[in-house]
Amino acid sequence: MFDQRTVERATNQNLSYNVGTDFYINKKNTLGFRIDGTLGNAVPYRTGNNYLSDNSAGYEILEFVSIRPNDWTYNNYNLNSEHLLDTLGSKIKFSADYSKSFDLYQVSLENHFRDKDLNETLDQKIIRTHNTLDFSLYSAKVDLEKKFSPTLGIEAGLKENYQQMLSDFIFEDKDPHTGIYNIDTNFSNVFAYNERVDAGYFNFQKQFKTLGLQFGLRGENTTVSAESRTSKVNFTRQYFQIFPVISFDYN
Repeated sequence: MFDQRTVERATNQNLSYNVGTDFYINKKNTLGFRIDGTLGNAVPYRTGNNYLSDNSAGYEILEFVSIRPNDWTYNNYNLNSEHLLDTLGSKIKFSADYSKSFDLYQVSLENHFRDKDLNETLDQKIIRTHNTLDFSLYSAKVDLEKKFSPTLGIEAGLKENYQQMLSDFIFEDKDPHTGIYNIDTNFSNVFAYNERVDAGYFNFQKQFKTLGLQFGLRGENTTVSAESRTSKVNFTRQYFQIFPVISFDYN
């Protein structure tokens, strides 16, 4: 028989912000920017006991405590502009984004193995971890919407997207006799991931009396690299893909 009883309490603090504006420079040009993000921290605190009906595992009660504080900061920045080309609604649009995210996890786990009289029967197991996550995302795109008439137009654009992630995870085990924390290399790891996507597209649009036609093509070139810096293992992949599209609308 296995019975677990747990109590968890948590404190959370969070602040979010969002600010932006658009500048209407003249009838043809608009410039805008936006900044938003969030920052905060949370501290879940859990205590509990696992009760076993016999001592075949070497204990009858597992008493545990876990504290898992997390601090984070997420920031996003955007710059955009639009230029009107003619009175039909043709325009050129540009947008650039930068996002920076940071997470810090620090976990402390304690496990005490006891008999039914609360005497410790096995060495206590105490673990702590420290995980730093750092994310960055860059992207930029430019789009052209050209109207030759109210019923005929094309769209074309280019976009580049680049993201990188770094995870630095440290796993430490406390020696029950000396009280010294030792890094466990089986679980500790520094991992890096990078991805770049270059894309372009073209769409043709034609509207008849009751029928709408659209067809186009999008191409993407992707480069991915991943590396475990601790174990010296890495992976790289590069590929190109084409995505055609065609659609009909009948009203």
